[in-house]
Amino acid sequence: MNIQEIILEQDLATLQKWWADHKALPVPELFLQGAKGYFCEAAGVRIAALFVYLGAGCKFAMVEFITTNPACAFSRDTAEAVHVLLNHAEKVALEAGCVSILSMVEPGSSGERIIGRMGYITSAGPSHRLWGKALKEIS
Repeated sequence: MNIQEIILEQDLATLQKWWADHKALPVPELFLQGAKGYFCEAAGVRIAALFVYLGAGCKFAMVEFITTNPACAFSRDTAEAVHVLLNHAEKVALEAGCVSILSMVEPGSSGERIIGRMGYITSAGPSHRLWGKALKEIS
């Protein structure tokens, strides 16, 4: 499996299709700018993607918008691709001087199972909901 850097100008349409096919909210391009995005591919097929956010002056990174190619049935290969991407994200974060990495995943999802097997921990008890507010309109 190989890692490819995401180039928003070329790859955003692919990601938007994946999110739509998974019935997930499409992520505005504005939210992806400044993040480092990566695909994992095998045999010329992109299998999964994620974005790594490195805070300026912060010592933690955030992995977000983990998604998979809906044309690939969820399988060991898909799980392995997400695993490879998370390992790569950790390497990127370490190289940037981060001491920890965070991610938000849907409870009960395959992403939660994968991330849990990789040594990520979560709080005991009920999880928090992410709340947000648009401060201005996004196109």
